[in-house]
Amino acid sequence: MELLTALLMAPPPGGSGEAPSFLVQMMPFFVIFAIIYFMMIRPQQQEHKKRMEMLENLKKGDRIVTTGGIIGRIDHLKGKDVVVVQIANNVKVEMRRSAVGEVITKENTEEKK
Repeated sequence: MELLTALLMAPPPGGSGEAPSFLVQMMPFFVIFAIIYFMMIRPQQQEHKKRMEMLENLKKGDRIVTTGGIIGRIDHLKGKDVVVVQIANNVKVEMRRSAVGEVITKENTEEKK
């Protein structure tokens, strides 16, 4: 019985019997977090920054597409958050600046063709 107890309490062969350090155990989590950050979080932050820049640079005469798919031309800006868009002759619509999906430029239309 003493031999069996001694064998069960013995350290594993080839090792000192110590557990890996905390840093070594956490390394896979750090690597996974870094991959997620550079593959998902950072590109989304850059896209958000680009959209906010586009919304801040709206001006009278820009052709836009709303998030609902309506195409029109900015007639004038009303305050900081409201844009008046002309969607047809004598038809003007007030909408939030955040409802603008994209600004149509000649480069955009040529790329889609």
